[in-house]
Amino acid sequence: MSQEWTIEAIVAATFPLLVVLTVLELWGGLVLDGSKAVLTRYPSLLTLVPGIIAVAGNLGSVLASRLSTAFHLGTLSFDPTDDALVGNAAATFALAGTLFPAVGAGAWLARTRSATPRSPS
Repeated sequence: MSQEWTIEAIVAATFPLLVVLTVLELWGGLVLDGSKAVLTRYPSLLTLVPGIIAVAGNLGSVLASRLSTAFHLGTLSFDPTDDALVGNAAATFALAGTLFPAVGAGAWLARTRSATPRSPS
């Protein structure tokens, strides 16, 4: 199957993904903005935001790197039953399931270690 890559074909293929990702980013910003009251009440939660964003970005980069390598080697098809695609996605979710709680535990530990004891009122 030969496919000619033109600017129009690339834009037509990637534009729907760009729209979906834009909506997803907008939704994430709105959720964070809606959490402003909670974040100002518990400022220690703010220590989680950079860590979570960094971990999410790193996991996305790892997944993109693995999928692009498999694609360029010719071992990947974008079929939902493809073992390479499903395996890489499952590995990314497994990493997320372990790393996000670790970041949360680290932020909690930092908060408890740096907290000054309150006087009883």
